[in-house]
Amino acid sequence: MALDKWMHLIVGFTIATTVSLFLPAWIGLTIGVLATLAKDFIWDKWLKKGTFEVADIYCGVIGSFIGFWFGFLSQHI
Repeated sequence: MALDKWMHLIVGFTIATTVSLFLPAWIGLTIGVLATLAKDFIWDKWLKKGTFEVADIYCGVIGSFIGFWFGFLSQHI
């Protein structure tokens, strides 16, 4: 996997995990997914400031789900 995809995964994970420290884990997941979608659709596609790739969205969402599970488990164990 290219470095760009890893960065999307790590950022999705970081956002979801960080938010889950202070709020319910599902809110962290939601914010992580929304940040991923906003970056790729608004910044890359509409403003043409980057390269729009669906794979970037997949990696960001997967990272957000992993972060969600970390947050969920830390809140319930």
